[in-house]
Amino acid sequence: MTDSFLDASQGAKRRLPLPGLLATGVLVAALAAPALAEQDAEAYQALQDEHAALQAEQESLQSELEASRSQLAEQESEAKTLRGQIETLEAQLAEAREKAAEAAEMADEAREALNDEAGASEEVNALAVRVAELEQALQEAERERDIQYREHHAELAALRSRLPPEEGGTLELESAQASARLTAQAMRTAERDLRRAGGGDAARQADLEQLGDELEQDQRLVSRVQGGTLYRVRRGESLAGIAGRYYGNANRWPEIHEANEHVLENPDHVWPGMTLILP
Repeated sequence: MTDSFLDASQGAKRRLPLPGLLATGVLVAALAAPALAEQDAEAYQALQDEHAALQAEQESLQSELEASRSQLAEQESEAKTLRGQIETLEAQLAEAREKAAEAAEMADEAREALNDEAGASEEVNALAVRVAELEQALQEAERERDIQYREHHAELAALRSRLPPEEGGTLELESAQASARLTAQAMRTAERDLRRAGGGDAARQADLEQLGDELEQDQRLVSRVQGGTLYRVRRGESLAGIAGRYYGNANRWPEIHEANEHVLENPDHVWPGMTLILP
């Protein structure tokens, strides 16, 4: 309708005086204005939608960054606690050694007194009994010391096995990965059994969640040695999707797979609740 009106108005230019031509121009502009306004509104709405999407993505990335910082602070706090426990146990061992040395010194003094009083029969007998008692007490103290030493040594070894060498521990990457691999296999089996049961078995679901927590602990030990950030997989996620969210580039998923080959048999098969290490 606008084109025919323009044709008619062009034909009328020759007949209308100047005021008539001006009125015709105003009418044409009035007819075209709604279409231009609608285009501007659509463009504005598109810009608003794009801004909202960028803002949501920024908030998601900020949340993930805060979660990573929280994990790092938690790991540093745990390492500090473990070092404090090691120092306490070492102090207890030193105290036990001092007590054993004091008992041995008392026994030596009793023997010397026995030799000095060899002429007095009653005193000799009393000292002999005392020496025997002290020697027995010394033996018991040594046995108790040995028991405490073995227990403290076992506790120290267990604590050091959870710390990397640079933090005074003995944690090795191979042993940490082996433990995580076994837990992942058990979790994979539990997840398959739950699917076969139709997903309605509460006991199997509880077992799967417990294995997920154990895998997170194993992966935390692995990350202490090889570094990286822990990430718990959500439902429907893939390695490419995680790489896109974390790195901003979905094509970097092989880096995640390489860092988690000890728990991933198939890079296309990840399941909710499993913990990955993001290098």
